[in-house]
Parts: sequence; structure tokens; C-alpha cells
Amino acid sequence: MKKHLLTLLLLSSLVACAGEKAAITISVNPFIDNVQIHSTYVKDWLNQESYDYSDMDAHVNARTDLGDNFPLEITWNTENLPNNKTVKYVVKFVDNNSQDGLYETNETKVNFINYKLNTKYQMIIAVEFDKKVQYLDTFEITTPDGYFRTITIDGVNNFRDLGDGKLIKQGLIYRSATLENNTSIDEDNPVSISELGRTQLGYLQIVSEIDLRKDEEKAITDGSVVGLNYLKAPLHYGGNNILTYNQDDYHNPETIKNIFEFLGNKDNYPVDFHCVRGTDRTGCIAFLIKALMGYDWEALYRDFLFSNFYNIGSPVKKDNVYYEKNPATNTRYGNVIDNANGESLKEKTYNYLSSDAVGVKTETLDSIINILKA
Repeated sequence: MKKHLLTLLLLSSLVACAGEKAAITISVNPFIDNVQIHSTYVKDWLNQESYDYSDMDAHVNARTDLGDNFPLEITWNTENLPNNKTVKYVVKFVDNNSQDGLYETNETKVNFINYKLNTKYQMIIAVEFDKKVQYLDTFEITTPDGYFRTITIDGVNNFRDLGDGKLIKQGLIYRSATLENNTSIDEDNPVSISELGRTQLGYLQIVSEIDLRKDEEKAITDGSVVGLNYLKAPLHYGGNNILTYNQDDYHNPETIKNIFEFLGNKDNYPVDFHCVRGTDRTGCIAFLIKALMGYDWEALYRDFLFSNFYNIGSPVKKDNVYYEKNPATNTRYGNVIDNANGESLKEKTYNYLSSDAVGVKTETLDSIINILKA
């Protein structure tokens, strides 16, 4: 991650030392505001009024990788480049001093990935030949809006930003599947994240990792395989009672309290949390955070069920969150929160987390809300 920061600082310094701009000119092609960033399957499904798995398209089957947003192909034209020189372009995208990508190419185009939604970027293009920068210019682009900001990390599945820029800031809190090879120990390849994935992860500038897996699910380590600040927070998942399970070696309410105390410290951000496939325990923590921030039931159902656009092995269903049979006594986390004191879902979530059942301090919850609010 330090390498990427140094590269960013180096490229920024080129503004002061680039060669004369007189000969070379660059023009970026107009950026299309309504460019499609989601697959047709994602758009069609999210436009439905019902989000029950039984109503989903056959392509949403937990066996594909249709969830990630399409890269934005950005092209440019150049004039007056020397014909006898090998030219290289170095392109970076910067939003509020945060680098969201650095690209080196011999072509006059880049595929920008992991961009924030509906965000204004400074696009900086440096032209290099004769082993030095001969030209540098800056352009402004605005990315399209969308349903989710999904994240492409090579070797990691089901990775996305909880933030959409509406109720939660983008770039602060992420959810994903594990960065390791799930429950199997592979001595030749103990981690699933690749070197390319490490580079892509570095641009997100993530500081902390919250690991929700149980000890028997950890392939190789009790620490972060990518060198992040690490919170071990094992949650048991049995009988759909993630929020309330409190037996043997697993005391989920206490662990959830620890997670929220961790999230109450702004120094731990940006943060990624995950279990094995990033659906059930990860989905529970995502539900609590997004409900606390004011998202409604339909948004939370869509967020949970969106995992079915990834290769997670078997599908998750709406009743994993909320069970409509005997809702007053069911222990699924949606039912537990819905039965808590309060008028709105946000109020119920706040009251439940701060109650004796979990015991998160109200000042901690207030801190999380202030950190994350868009």
C-alpha cells in the first residue's frame, strides 16, 4: 500500500517537472452520463418490485459472476506525438486526494474499475517517452450513478462498498468474501487474493479487516493476509440465529458489541468485514449497519440477495433475513430487530444494539453514524 502512495506522490510531482506542453495535445472523448454500468440481469432484477428469491431470474443462481460493475472505458486523442518514439501513458484518477486507480498503457484508452458512483474525478494523463515525462494534463470526468458500488479484487468474491453516496459515504466500509481459500487449506495457494488483487486492494486504502469466521474455518492464520489492522470477531451461524447465538465458545452478542466498538473508532477506517462467502454473517453485520444508517427493508433485502449474482455456491433467500412464519418469536436477525422497541427500523436497530442484549454504548453508535453518514 505504501508503494501505491509513493507512486501517487511521484505522479503528482510531475506537474512541476513535466516537459513543455507546446507540441503535444490531448483531448479526452466526451464522457457519456448514461453509460450502462450494470449488467442487464442486474438492472432487470433490481427494477422488480419483489425481491423474493423465488421471483429471481434464472441467471441469479449463485453460480455466476454477474454482479461486478462494468469498467468505464475512457479514451483520448493525441496530436503531434513523435512517430519514432515509444510512447507510454500513465493515468490516474483522484477524488478528494484519494487515488482510485493508476494505469500504465501504450494505448490511448484505459478501463477504469472500482470507481465511486456519481463522483467527480480529476483524470491526470502523463505522456512519457525518452524515459521522461514530456507532457502532462488534467481533465475532469463524472462517473454514472448506480444501485451498488461493486469492487473488483482479483481472487476475492462478492466484494462491494456499503456506501452509495446517499446515506453512507463511499470508500469507508466494505463487505466481501474471505481473502483466503475459504475452508480448505491449499499449501501451494493458501490465499485466494492474487498479486493483482493486492494491487487493486491497495488503491482502496483499507486500514482494517474484521474477520467473522470461526477458528475451524480459518485456512492459515489468525491475522490479516494482506497486512491490515485485524479484528478477530468469530460469529457462529446455526439455526439462523446469528444475532442471538450464545452457546459453547461463541457468544455472538458480545462479538457484535466488539465489532461496533471497533467501528466507533474513526482511525479504523476504511474497513472491510467478511466471513467465508460474504453472505450470512457478513449480511447480518451489513444489515445492522445499513439499518442504523436509515436504509429501509427493501434496500436491505436487495443488498442481501445481491450476493446471488456471485459464485457463492448456493443461493441465499429472503427468509434468511426475515421469517414470516411466527415473526414475533423467530430468531432471524430481521425478526429480532423488528421486534425491538422503536417506530422506525433505524430506531429499532439503534435501541436493540444499545440495549442489554448487546450493550453497545449510545455514544459509540452516534460516532458510527457520524463517521459514515453521507
